[in-house]
This record gives sequence, structure tokens and C-alpha cells, in this order.
Amino acid sequence: MKRVGKKLVIISVPLYRISRVTLSDRILGALRDNYDVLIVAPFANNKKFQKEFGADRVYFLQYNENKHRGLLKALYTISEILRVNGYWYRNRKKGMAFYLKNQFIRLMPDGKDVRIGLFRRLFIKILCIIGSAKFAWQMVDSIIGKKAFLFSGLSSITDEYEQVVLIQSASWGMQDRTMAWHANNKGWKKILIPYTTDQLDMNGYLLTDYDYLLIQGGFEYNRAITHHDFEKSKIKCFGSVWFRHLDDIRENLPVNSSKKEPFILYAGASRTYYPRNSEFEAIDLLIQIIKQQKIGLKLIYRPVEFDELFRREIIERYDDVEQVELQWPQASAIGMHEYQEVNQKESLASYIDDFSGCVLFVMSLNTSLVLDVAYLEKCGVIANFYDPTGMLKNRNTELFHMGCMKGGRITYSLEGLRESVEYLLENREVGEGEAKRIIKEWDYPETNMEQCLLDSIID
Repeated sequence: MKRVGKKLVIISVPLYRISRVTLSDRILGALRDNYDVLIVAPFANNKKFQKEFGADRVYFLQYNENKHRGLLKALYTISEILRVNGYWYRNRKKGMAFYLKNQFIRLMPDGKDVRIGLFRRLFIKILCIIGSAKFAWQMVDSIIGKKAFLFSGLSSITDEYEQVVLIQSASWGMQDRTMAWHANNKGWKKILIPYTTDQLDMNGYLLTDYDYLLIQGGFEYNRAITHHDFEKSKIKCFGSVWFRHLDDIRENLPVNSSKKEPFILYAGASRTYYPRNSEFEAIDLLIQIIKQQKIGLKLIYRPVEFDELFRREIIERYDDVEQVELQWPQASAIGMHEYQEVNQKESLASYIDDFSGCVLFVMSLNTSLVLDVAYLEKCGVIANFYDPTGMLKNRNTELFHMGCMKGGRITYSLEGLRESVEYLLENREVGEGEAKRIIKEWDYPETNMEQCLLDSIID
């Protein structure tokens, strides 16, 4: 790696999905014109990945996760419980009670959950109380850091520069724990650009004391202050990089939606989080509404299922139903640890086209997909919490907060679902207004992102 400038900007990309944010033209494009940029990723050595994002002054470094054993593994686990569960305990009256209540169970498909043993429950409970002190997990890291966060080849690159800036988007995972530890110990500037709705919400204490948080919208602004005690001067209203990326794709690769008929979109959930039979009941109700009202709509069902046996069950149940079209998620929409050898722009153009024509969005429980549909189609959204099996009740779902869809509708019965669906189909302007209220919490569209980012690095 040949140094060109005096300042190095490191972009941490632990998942390929994050490349849609931090390696977009809005971020990487602005940085590579001004600084040397080092992309750290578990797939950094992939030649196609390098070809997709490589340019003058852009370099790549492969991250290989350390496999902890014995005492080191135990101490790292304690550190992570202090960081995450301790955060839940500290903020149990600020929306984290749901996670705290469920910390003693291993979630299993269709509600067949397993409760952990008594000794482990007592141990975690003690760590929760200790972890309510924000510095507790950092004390453990100060002991294990040199061995737990080894990264061969990193220092030989960064030591060549007078200044180093680390940009992260995820507040979890071994790669970003490692990068944050090195940043702390070497005095790098640290910037967080969150990539999903949960980074400042339920992922625990932030991995480091960031110099700046470049937040997406009002929800994160409030979380930064109430849950992470950030000074307002260190918070910048950045906006949604993902929304700007979608804007750029739509502008540069316009999709032909003229042939698309209006439809209702139902986004399913994994069987680990929502009973499949309850989801089928909701789908069947929507089919019934379409048939009874003869409203000329199609139902697009987007299941989340990777097991071939259960996929076949879904296909056999709905493939011959005239009103239903099955739509499986695009590779670009799934968070993958491995590089996906697809044309990202073409894949995202297809992703946008998948939603074109949607007049109503219904989902099992909650998914950040709601933000994409609300942003792209400005339609009404409904979160379906109907569950006669008792699975959601057993998991204390009444404590679950819907931070990512403020202004949306939640239904707890089939009758409530029917009423909301029929109302929003008859009053499309109401759904549009609700969609705009949701998006308002997750974007600052007026921000000049490139300038805001460069100012944060220079400041």
C-alpha cells in the first residue's frame, strides 16, 4: 500500500449489506477524492469486490475473525454481556424491558423456546446490574484487548499516517469491536454512521466514545441523548445514506413500472420470530378481502424462509392461488457476511421495482423494510401482531416498542387487521400521511451529506 496523503480514513464493512451505505458514492465517493481510504472487510481480498469499489487511493485489508478459546473466550463473553445486557438493564424503563425480559431464553422456531439454566440466569442477572455502569465492559476489554483484538497487518498500515479516522456503521460484532479497540488505543478519530434502525437502540453501549454521530433522523437523535448521553455538539443530523442511495439508483437506473398493477405487499418473518400458521391466517384473510371486494389488487407475499422444505410448503400452499404472487428477497437486501457476486446497482434497481405499485404494506411484527416501502411508495403500513398460539405473549411482546414506524398501525386480531386494511385501501391519502410521519423520524433530506462528512473528518 503506497501512501499518498497524510490522513487515512478507514471504513469498516463487516457485512456486505453495509457496503450499500458506507461504500456508496455519497460516502466513498466523497472520501477517495480527498483522502487515502482503507476498506476493512472479511471479503476484502475478493477480486470482484475490489473491482467493484476500487479506485485511486482506495485500498483493501482482509479481516479474519480471531477464534477465542478458554479463559479469553469466557472474558470476552462477560465483556459482551456487560456491554449489551447491562445497557438493557440501565435503560429498562426507556424501551429496553422487552429485551431484558427475554434475555434468559433461546428463541426457537414457532415458539419452542428454551430457557437457560438457573446458574446462568443468576450469573447474567449479576452482570446486568454491574453492567449498568457504562465503564464496566471497558474495564474487561482493557485486560483482554491485546489478545482478544489482534489484527495482523493493521498497524503496519496505520502507523504510516499522521492522522487516522475510523468510520463504522455497526454497533456490534467482532470486527467492529476490534476496530473500535484499536481506535481507542491509538487515538484515532471515530465516526459512527448507523446503517439500520437498531444501532443506537438495542445493540448495547456504543463500541467507543465517538467524536461524531452522523445520525439518520429524529429517533436516533433522541436515543443518542437519552440512552447514550451524547453531547448535542457531537451529534450531526446527517440523514439516511440508504435513502439517498435509493434516490441515486432511481435517477441513474430508472425502472419501468408502467406495467405494474397495484398490489398489497405482505412481508413475512422468520419462524423464529413469528408463527408461520399465524402468518398464513393473515395471508388468507387478505386473499379473502381481495376476493370479496373485487378491488382488482394482487397480493404479493414476501416470505422469509431459507429452509427448502418450508419453502416448498409455502409454494404448494399459494403457488396456484390466482390473487397471490410469491416474491423472495433479493440478495442485496439480506445482510451477508460473504461478498455477493451480483451487480449491486442492477440488484437494487430490481429491489426498487419490487415495491413499485404497492398501495398497502403489511408485515409480520416489525421489519426495517417498512422504511423502504414507506419512502419509495408513500403507502399505508400495518404491523400484524395477531397470534392465537400465545408465542408472542410468552415473549412479552407487549413491551416491544415500534421505534422504526412511529405513526404506523399495529393490529392484534384478524378483525383488527381486516378493519385497518379496508380503511387504508379506501383512504389512500391517510396511508400516505402516515408513511410520511414514519419517514420523518428517519431522514434529514435537506442535509448536504458529502460536506457534512468532510467537515466531521476535518473538524
